[in-house]
Amino acid sequence: MQSGIRCITGKIFEGRRSLRIAFGYSRYQIRYFCVESENMEVELYALCQGAYNNNGQLTIVNTIDNFRVPSFPARISFGLALKFYILPGEEGEKTLTITILNEKRTSIIPPIPAQFQIERMEKASHLALALNMQNVMIETPGEYIVHLELDGSRLNNYAFEVKQL
Repeated sequence: MQSGIRCITGKIFEGRRSLRIAFGYSRYQIRYFCVESENMEVELYALCQGAYNNNGQLTIVNTIDNFRVPSFPARISFGLALKFYILPGEEGEKTLTITILNEKRTSIIPPIPAQFQIERMEKASHLALALNMQNVMIETPGEYIVHLELDGSRLNNYAFEVKQL
């Protein structure tokens, strides 16, 4: 049995919106950190046109932080790319929750939980996450936030703006 992080892939559909989540793992020596949890650190967090995970190798298509739409309400599609650095000693079931908040800090979609299992590891490892969301309804122009939580604790936020053409 291989130690490390189990790979999980899944697809969730709700109405006209779809979400695709793919987890993978790999090992690297070069590290850079943005935000850290106790034994898990966010190395990379990007909002993009598309994110793809091929066995731990992330492909990120065109990073973005603003959308221009012809009118409101509008539907937007985007990808999220995340890469975690996991230290030895981190193990067990984890829940990553993704929420999109408007300027009033209220959720515009139901929170999306993604559960995964980390097995005991001898060495540090990486976890890559590619998430693509289609047809997210945006009612008004303004700033929005993709909010991440790990096991109920704030992990990171990514702000983006939606404006009319």
